[in-house]
Amino acid sequence: MLDEIKRLRRQPILPAWERHVSEDKLDAVRQILRSAIDELVAAGRNLEPEIAEDILGQAVEHLNDLDQEEPFIFTLEREDLCEWLSEVGHLAGLDPDGEWIDEYRDW
Repeated sequence: MLDEIKRLRRQPILPAWERHVSEDKLDAVRQILRSAIDELVAAGRNLEPEIAEDILGQAVEHLNDLDQEEPFIFTLEREDLCEWLSEVGHLAGLDPDGEWIDEYRDW
């Protein structure tokens, strides 16, 4: 589980966004998501689904704040973010359907 999460940390995050999201917004999103991965990895063997949801939920709330400044999360971006968060959440022990994301997101 942790190895898979670490693997995601080394992969490009949302590379398709490079064509249509501003560099500043993309950098900020990537920083938020990488920080969440780092926190999940830091939890190590103590990582429980509740801890994972708290960490990832905070990341979603940071994304909400970023989007509120100047909206940029529309349909495609929302789908990409939900897919990415669902994958990471599933690796961390959360329900793979990603419904937990809806509890946190404003976009």
